[in-house]
Amino acid sequence: MQNADLLVISSYLGPAELGMYFAAAKTMSLVLFIPYAVASAMANRIAALDARGEQDGLRAAVADAANWIFWPSLLAGAAILAVGKTMLWLFDPQFQQAYPVMLILAVGLLLRAALGPADLVLNMLGQGAASARLLIFSALLSVALSATLVPTFGLAGAATATSLALVAAAAGNCALARRRLELRTAIWHNLVQPWKAAWAPAPGGGRVT
Repeated sequence: MQNADLLVISSYLGPAELGMYFAAAKTMSLVLFIPYAVASAMANRIAALDARGEQDGLRAAVADAANWIFWPSLLAGAAILAVGKTMLWLFDPQFQQAYPVMLILAVGLLLRAALGPADLVLNMLGQGAASARLLIFSALLSVALSATLVPTFGLAGAATATSLALVAAAAGNCALARRRLELRTAIWHNLVQPWKAAWAPAPGGGRVT
């Protein structure tokens, strides 16, 4: 998933373009440390809650993980983009040409973060095989899109292919978690649920505030 774009670029473009893309992509991929860290911290808690049958606690843990993935990723992505041109300049002034790559990848990474910890949930709750099949499909999609877009759009095409593959994998995992486990992992569910609770009818009539 994370190297298909590099392989395709090396086949169609020169080493200078490959170096610029590598610098931009790997700098932007620092955002991925956040979901990895959250997954390491939350995996045991999610598995234990499911084993004890504590569904309310499980949903709350998934919501916590979604928050800890999305909001720090948003802040980290914005921070990296703010200094992105400077970071690329440190490699070589010419590398600043790859800054659009960082912008495109940032969109894909943030959309992936917005879809929440679905892959973690699937792997911890017995659906790892389905998640793995989806990951294989997304990797093949990344190769196919890169081979299609790179000859025409160059580095921007490679970044677009990678972003689309990342989002496809995250969206598929999110849909699997909802269908098979009845768990909603996307960040917007965390934003909607408090609003629904605030406007829910109170047991004795009126509205809960």
